Amino acid sequence: MIGALSIICAFVLSGCTIGGKRVVFSDPIKVASVLTVGDMKCPKEEALVYLLNYRSLYDNIMGASIWDGSFDLNRLSNSVKVSVMDILAETYVLAMDAKDKGTDGLSETEEKGIEDSAKDYYSLMSEKEKEYCSVTEAKLIDAYKKFYIAQRNCNAMMEAVDQEVSEDEARVIDAEVIVMSDPEKASKASTAINTGKSFEDVMNTYSEGQKGQISFGRNTYPKEAEDVIFRLENNEVSGLITAGDKYYIVKCINKYNAGLSEENKKNILEKRKVSAIKNVIEESKGKYVTAEDTEFWSGVEIISDEAKTEKKRDSFFSVLQKHLVI
Repeated sequence: MIGALSIICAFVLSGCTIGGKRVVFSDPIKVASVLTVGDMKCPKEEALVYLLNYRSLYDNIMGASIWDGSFDLNRLSNSVKVSVMDILAETYVLAMDAKDKGTDGLSETEEKGIEDSAKDYYSLMSEKEKEYCSVTEAKLIDAYKKFYIAQRNCNAMMEAVDQEVSEDEARVIDAEVIVMSDPEKASKASTAINTGKSFEDVMNTYSEGQKGQISFGRNTYPKEAEDVIFRLENNEVSGLITAGDKYYIVKCINKYNAGLSEENKKNILEKRKVSAIKNVIEESKGKYVTAEDTEFWSGVEIISDEAKTEKKRDSFFSVLQKHLVI
């Protein structure tokens, strides 16, 4: 809904974390802005616009009644704040990256689209919302510029990702898999198959995993098992495979599920794109001096009276999409 940045936040970062650590925030220090990344500073007014929009987004996803006391309002407010800090952090890091690469310039068409977006959005804001954010059209233009440049940089990095995914890399197979952790049980299962017992009977008797046909691609099982499994032909049964602390016997039903393999190609490509952005974020930890105003984020109020939220869902972002393709 917010474009490629939303994909990153939702699909990969899940709370803006990599390896269990927050991406851009260093030890909290008191700063003049609510968020600083390099020489870019996020003013309070811009953060409040994002908070207003994310409050509206939560309402539309979960229903405005979530604020009526049925939920833990403190945890709910903190969730909204974390979402906003995440998207702002992503935006500022990618905008700074574009600035460093010299790709942060805007054409006349882009400048006009951003100015029109700011004017349009400001006209949609209620007086209560304007009072809450204390934002001007000029501040909105600045916020839109950073978001647009970050989004454009994100898109460019995604487009630069290698689009070729081999058939073998994406291949999904249909198989029945016997998984065992006990070596004696594994030996009995192998002997049973070798002496003519049906694979299904042995699987139902000995397997500790899912019983029945399953579909999977690469990196599902340990490499020692995968090397054997992906060489099997249709209806071929493997020998006993030892991989790590598990034992496997596999019957290949279909060595190439065309539909699922094609779908897996798209998933692999999406992961590559996400990885490209993730690398930029990872590198930024040591590249940019970053800080957040923890006092602001802990104390800021999120409008929770439905009468005060008169805007449509996520309009700060959707308005920009009306004027510029992102």
